[in-house]
Amino acid sequence: MKRLIRYILLMGCFYACTGNAVTAQEAHGDSIEQYFMEQRYAFPQEKIYLHNDKPCYIAGEEIWFRVYLTDFASHIPDTASRYVYVELINPLDSVVARVKIRHENGVYRGHLSLPEEIAEGNYTLRCYTRFMEGIGEEYFFRRRITVGGVLSSLYHTAASFSGADGRTPEISLSFERISDGKPFTPEEVRIGNPSSGKVEKLKPEKDGTVRYRIARKSETGNSVLRMEYETDNKTHVQFIPLPVFAEDYDVAFFPEGGCLPEGCRARVAFKALHTDGTGGKVTGEVFSAAHPETPLVTFESNELGMGAFFMEARDSCYAVCRNEAGEEKRFALPAPDKNRLSLRCVWSGELLTVAVVGPAGMTSLPEGLRLIAHCRGTLLYNREWDAGSIFAQFRKDLFPSGITHFLLTDRDLNPVSERLVFNMNGADLADVLFTTDKPVYRSRERIRASISLADGRGYPLTGSFSVSVTDDGDTGPDSTVNILSAMLLTSELKGYIESPAWYLKEGNLSQLDNLMLTQGWSRYPVTEVLKGHIEPARGTLEAGSEITGHIINGLFLQNRGKGYSVMLTVNDPPILKTAVADEDGRFRFTGIELCDSSVFRLMAVSPKGSGFRCDLTVDRDTFPDIRCRLPQTGIGKPVREIYMQKAERKHTREDGIRTIFLPDVTVTGRRRKGKSPISVGTGLGGVRIITLNEIKRKENSATTMYAYLQSVGGLNVTPEYTEWLGEGAPLFIVDEVETDDFLFIYNIRMNLIEEMEIVRPRNHVKGHSTAFERGAILITSKARDGAYPQRDGYNKKVVIPLGYQQAKEFYAPRYETEEQRMAVAEDLRTTVYWNPSVQTDHEGKAALDFYAADAATTYSVIIEGITDNGEFIREEDKIRIHE
Repeated sequence: MKRLIRYILLMGCFYACTGNAVTAQEAHGDSIEQYFMEQRYAFPQEKIYLHNDKPCYIAGEEIWFRVYLTDFASHIPDTASRYVYVELINPLDSVVARVKIRHENGVYRGHLSLPEEIAEGNYTLRCYTRFMEGIGEEYFFRRRITVGGVLSSLYHTAASFSGADGRTPEISLSFERISDGKPFTPEEVRIGNPSSGKVEKLKPEKDGTVRYRIARKSETGNSVLRMEYETDNKTHVQFIPLPVFAEDYDVAFFPEGGCLPEGCRARVAFKALHTDGTGGKVTGEVFSAAHPETPLVTFESNELGMGAFFMEARDSCYAVCRNEAGEEKRFALPAPDKNRLSLRCVWSGELLTVAVVGPAGMTSLPEGLRLIAHCRGTLLYNREWDAGSIFAQFRKDLFPSGITHFLLTDRDLNPVSERLVFNMNGADLADVLFTTDKPVYRSRERIRASISLADGRGYPLTGSFSVSVTDDGDTGPDSTVNILSAMLLTSELKGYIESPAWYLKEGNLSQLDNLMLTQGWSRYPVTEVLKGHIEPARGTLEAGSEITGHIINGLFLQNRGKGYSVMLTVNDPPILKTAVADEDGRFRFTGIELCDSSVFRLMAVSPKGSGFRCDLTVDRDTFPDIRCRLPQTGIGKPVREIYMQKAERKHTREDGIRTIFLPDVTVTGRRRKGKSPISVGTGLGGVRIITLNEIKRKENSATTMYAYLQSVGGLNVTPEYTEWLGEGAPLFIVDEVETDDFLFIYNIRMNLIEEMEIVRPRNHVKGHSTAFERGAILITSKARDGAYPQRDGYNKKVVIPLGYQQAKEFYAPRYETEEQRMAVAEDLRTTVYWNPSVQTDHEGKAALDFYAADAATTYSVIIEGITDNGEFIREEDKIRIHE
């Protein structure tokens, strides 16, 4: 409420600032204000941000995170959506893991477990709500993280690119052991062809190098190669980002206000982009098509490919641009217009000047022009432009933080020109003070820290925030994205923004105006709102879980099961519910809320109590497609080797030696056979037997076959099907019985399984010749009954929908006594401390208490959150540890 009152006061200040008084003739103005209010109430929107503990991980680790969900307009924390969804997406746009998070006391917190078989590469964290699906995937939050595979600490693959004329059509791969730095040569390297989708097998050349000619990304749309090879009977899988082709860039030009008034000195912004969406530095000159002898202006971009220049255009113009590789291209500029008007916005200290500029020769502005300004759908200014005025001025402190959209309209409220302006208002940012009880600490020493929140006047603020403390020797903090850049920039603009946090650093705000000129506003259909066309909400607010489906019956199952009863039961906790199908045979259970991996049993019966000739179908969960991709960047070692080695030692000490790292033993005699009577055995390459002990180790993270298959390397697992990456679907055999019923397969409980055998394509399976090409997954149940307890009749179904994740605590050791200090041989934590829910008291204070690890280094402390009134909390600090 406090924040909304400030918006209302702000609107009044804008009017006073321009020296105009509201008159009775402002009928247009009154209706516009009403329409904006109606739009906000008709279509409330959300913003979302995810803070995770660090930017780099290794297979087997946990990704700890907290999600912040706010009202779009006020940034006040919002929990109207009961759940948020967090996904880990690999470079080939497959979901590796997905969790559903329920808020507890207003806090959405959780974790993702990285499979031990995960491939090395750059992954994406994506989070959203069901309600956000209504406005589109563009407004989901996405963050890039780097993941090292379990073999990344043993082997390194070096990728280099070469080719004629700088076009890099060929990749060269070489391999070395990290332990001694010596090269080795795998027998075969398999690479997923991004254009055909097939896997190509390559033999190393005499020097141990594998060379592969790649298709252009502009032709394939792919930005990564998937590579795998075996060495010492271990399989290493890695995603390799492709470089940008020198000639694959484009430069777009954006006149301020959307047009170039003829003969008027105008500002033109530009953006140079590669095909993967990243910016690239360019230089260039602008020429007049009528007089190309001498350039009108020269320009140069910043490192992110953006810049601006001033020019006066009277005829058609073009630009000749060159990128850093020397590739030269020609681009047309927008044609000058002798009839258009343009908005000009210029910051000068604490004042913003807004002017209306016309073509040369225009002596007066048209009557009836109107200037409208809103920030996140809240109307800030709405006045008819005084035709005798050249400009209007506004004070900086009257703008809220974020993007204000200025719109100039004609007398009929048709858009004439528009301009985005960014402002950072200190009143929207909490003052954060982080202090520790000592300037320097020893290893394993207790660290006591305090955090104080206050507003600009020094009054305490209450709020909730998350804190991560990480070892700088292993991984630095993410400098590309933070809560301010996500909430104030990327959540409101069209298109991908590279390194948005860079713009908010001190000294870079001048570059931010170029971003405002080159990105588009799209959150609100403002031109429609001005006419009273209110857009209704498109998303579905998820206030709780539900299970739905339909029933058909009859001799040939051609009738809708109107009036049939469906009984739903859950064993733990005990639940019994009944629903009756409507006239279309559809049923719905609502108000059901259980944790992940809960088993639901449903049975349908006719009004007479019979289930004969009745087929019950349960609707599957559906999730948003992945269409918006973060560019794949970076070539070489993705995670520092010292971090990978530390993480591996930590995993071995806490969880035991990974199966994949067990030393090879030469055994004379018969090869290891699996439990299945049709086992291929491990004597052949491309075959892996997953034992009962391995299955038990994943009991907590993978309770169903669906969850377990997602952790198997080389498989693309979706709710509809499972397939090898680029090689089609495997054959599933459960206790010697072939099946393609994915619903049945996915719902098999892992506690019923004794062993699995993964047979890669082109390995022979006795009695099943089709698997010679397709490969197979052999599943052996403990009871050898085809996992029968999970098989369903026509009128019976067992479903395991995605339930909410049960929160678990981040573990950090305590060294309060000498006995506790000596109990741990090595403290190898990379994330030294993670607390997703720190709450300040009425004095705006909170305390942290944790212990240092072993390494002599510095720790990065990242504090992010939102106060109860919607002020942002953001602070970065350091803690020093010595020997």
